[in-house]
Amino acid sequence: MESGDYLIVGIENPLLDIQLEIESEALLAKYGLTHGQACLAEASHQPLFAELWAHEGKVIVPGGSALNSIRSANHMLRDAHPGKVAFFGSVGDDEVGKTLAGELERTGVHALFSVDKETPTGSCAVLVHQKERTLCANLAACLKYKTEHLASHASVIEKAAFLYTSAFFITSNYEALKHYVETAAAKDKPLGYNLSACFLIQFNTEQVNYVLGHADYVFCNEDEAKCFAETNKVPHSDLKDVGRAIAAWPKVNKRRPRVSVITQGKDPIIVSV
Repeated sequence: MESGDYLIVGIENPLLDIQLEIESEALLAKYGLTHGQACLAEASHQPLFAELWAHEGKVIVPGGSALNSIRSANHMLRDAHPGKVAFFGSVGDDEVGKTLAGELERTGVHALFSVDKETPTGSCAVLVHQKERTLCANLAACLKYKTEHLASHASVIEKAAFLYTSAFFITSNYEALKHYVETAAAKDKPLGYNLSACFLIQFNTEQVNYVLGHADYVFCNEDEAKCFAETNKVPHSDLKDVGRAIAAWPKVNKRRPRVSVITQGKDPIIVSV
């Protein structure tokens, strides 16, 4: 394997989590947030990110659904195959973006970022009070990924051993996502795909299912599995039926069977082939 080749390459929304332990709910109230809530940032939330960034007690951690998976894979590969994991996404030309890229490179994840000079880097405010997290995500530059950036790195995809993405990228740049998964099928690259969220399955059904048709490994939790079955009118009596249906969903690349993985929190994982 050449030094420029990667074992695992992901694409999706790179975020920098800005975490702060708070002693009361005053900061939550200031920005109209509730304890334990998870939401996308609105205009009224924008000053929160600058306030957290300026706070001396903040803790910064790279985040975002697919990037967390990529970072986990990198951690597991760090001894046997260091420096063999990479991630595509879009960031802003700002201190947050440079910090995010620096944190990834420090741990061995290669940041293959498209840079949007007009939009701030995506971040997630993580306010921890009494061991409960309140999350407010500002996607910002994540939504500005340039399709031509992916095309200019075609060799990275073609040389990768495994590709990964999630349905969250559908609303960021569906054109780039289509190119990514179609290349995976055409080049016979194993593709991992996370269904991500019920609202995507319900309101972006066509796009979610199109990507599913190109995926070799599909991941979801029990809520997303139930939502998938209901949205696509899949007959089922339990989650095993749903897992079988996802595994048997029409597949573009027929060189290998599809594996469906449904997590259930503390309960056993359901794997279907």
